[in-house]
Amino acid sequence: MGKSRRYYSKRQKRQKIMQQAALERIDYFFNQANIIISNNPTLAHRYIEHARRLAMATKINIPPKYRHQICHHCKHWLKAGVNARYRLGQMKNYASYLAVTCLDCGHTTRYPYKGPACQHLKWISSLQPKNPEKKQNRN
Repeated sequence: MGKSRRYYSKRQKRQKIMQQAALERIDYFFNQANIIISNNPTLAHRYIEHARRLAMATKINIPPKYRHQICHHCKHWLKAGVNARYRLGQMKNYASYLAVTCLDCGHTTRYPYKGPACQHLKWISSLQPKNPEKKQNRN
């Protein structure tokens, strides 16, 4: 017997096509905002607003690579050196984190990247190079 095939209704097909088109449009808005933010920040923030509204209207999530570059407070596009400050920090006996500060509103968001809070990110440690053999001191 062959593989079973899933059949979509006309409404489901139309919805999938609309969501795919919306994702492409959202990607376009974010890329344009990234290019233009240095010259015209208000236009870049307007692109982000359009992308967010499009995502809400089509009921899709903004991809994580873009979601972490939006201020959670004022919803502005964050770019290092232009309107955002990125710092690495560490909590005692807990985890290391990336602190992103929006220079427009002053809000700080922390993203853990190492430690017990990030057990779901175990695959990252497999990407790091192994420790090389220690060289012996020649005295």
